[in-house]
Amino acid sequence: MAESEIHYRRSRYAIISPHRYFKGSGVYRLVYLTTKPRLLALSAAAADAIEKDDCSALSAGELSYLVKIGMLIDDEKRDCEYVSGLLAEQSQMSASRTFVLMPTSLCNMECSYCGQRHCPLAYSQRVAGQAKDAVVASLGNDEVQAVDVRWYGGEPLMAYHRILELSSTFVDVARKTRTAYQSSMTTNGSLMTFERLRTLYESAMLRKICVTIDGYGKFHNKSRKMRSGRPTYQLIVNWLMEAVEHIDKIPEILIIVRINITVNNASSIMRLLHDLYHHGLSDKHILLQLIPVYNWGHDNSDLQLDSRSLNECMEDWLREAVRLGLHINMLPTAIKQPVCIATNRFATVIDSKGQLYSCSEHPLVSPYDTHEVLGYVDSQSEVFPRPLGKYDDWPTSVLSGKVPCSTCPFSRYAEVPVLNAGMREKNHVRYT
Repeated sequence: MAESEIHYRRSRYAIISPHRYFKGSGVYRLVYLTTKPRLLALSAAAADAIEKDDCSALSAGELSYLVKIGMLIDDEKRDCEYVSGLLAEQSQMSASRTFVLMPTSLCNMECSYCGQRHCPLAYSQRVAGQAKDAVVASLGNDEVQAVDVRWYGGEPLMAYHRILELSSTFVDVARKTRTAYQSSMTTNGSLMTFERLRTLYESAMLRKICVTIDGYGKFHNKSRKMRSGRPTYQLIVNWLMEAVEHIDKIPEILIIVRINITVNNASSIMRLLHDLYHHGLSDKHILLQLIPVYNWGHDNSDLQLDSRSLNECMEDWLREAVRLGLHINMLPTAIKQPVCIATNRFATVIDSKGQLYSCSEHPLVSPYDTHEVLGYVDSQSEVFPRPLGKYDDWPTSVLSGKVPCSTCPFSRYAEVPVLNAGMREKNHVRYT
């Protein structure tokens, strides 16, 4: 059957903007295909036809191209099965191993929205040795091509020297076995300095770090309270500035600045964006993420903006960030493989007691810290494939419609940002 005779319809993973863009005499609409992912500026006529599932209005060339990239499909079930198959495949990525290591359960902050229960517990020499053996076993496995270690907590920098000690072994073994290795860290930033960042970059192969700033100045200091009472906003901004100033010393680093949005700090976000800009943090190695606070282990509903206010504010913040030249999460440009460690049996969390979990949100959060323990790192040196966890059936749940993700076109994609095409070309494209 000729291609023109087949009844095609828009893929559920193709999102069409309701807005129109004008350039010269042309009128365009943006269409975002999440399965690639790819952002296209199609003629308004073509986009209108796709939106109505009326492919007769498309030229033969347009039809052929849109079918080729998967924007137009002839079977919706096959569309869903394709994505579900990729999800399932990603959950069995045995050539890559991910370890989320929690060398301490202690944190020096008392953030109002945090669901973790912190305690002065750190890797003992025994647990540290067992965690080290587990990572080394993966590095020495001939079938493993890459190992990723993610330092988490608590506040991981409260175990800074333990991280360096373990990393020394990991990096040495990775070089000997020629296994790709890198690490990342989630930190509150209060104990970070540029010298520490550089040491971690060189000695621990740290290539990504996520630090949180909750609004401008006093808003951050009030939201992310130190147990000692010490303010940290300017301290964090200072080491970020130093990192940008000496980025030639850490050229492959990505620093994610996470901004948790609450009713208490929303009024300061615009000022925060300007302050970061004036401190020179528009460098490409700095990525901003605007994250609305939700229920992290306990009820945070009193801190959450209502959806309408959040949407209106978010649009203003994103536009201003782009205008200032700040790098900020807009649209995914790469597939996240896998979507989450909790759906990947070749990823595991090892908490400060040596307990294994599938999800990094389970340790220190009641009741998950007791109900979702999958085993102990001392039970075997090779922990993969890890024991079945709560979310390992997620790929099949997406296909069967058992989870809300089933109808979400973004259900398998990363938060890697790009600038909106209309904004990027703001000097040439008129928007309505």
